[in-house]
Amino acid sequence: MSCRVHKISFSPPLSLAMYTELATHLNQVASVNTELHTQTAKDFNYDASQIAAISISYGDETDGNEIDQILLRKILDYYGNWQQEVETLNPNLLFQR
Repeated sequence: MSCRVHKISFSPPLSLAMYTELATHLNQVASVNTELHTQTAKDFNYDASQIAAISISYGDETDGNEIDQILLRKILDYYGNWQQEVETLNPNLLFQR
């Protein structure tokens, strides 16, 4: 079994609370795991998010399930304008928007 990982960021950035809510929603989908990536900026900015991105990982069972893929995209779309940074075992298996 292989694992697909997609690193997602939002523009404008989401707050810490919104990223944790997003992670909770995504984790409701079978075999999906999430990880939050903290901001790496050297200077602290009160207006910037504490989180830079979220990684979504899942196995073959979710990758082959079109309903789960649609659900993941709908959840991401709900939270705003997102872009995917390539981070996967197979670059041909990225989310299709």
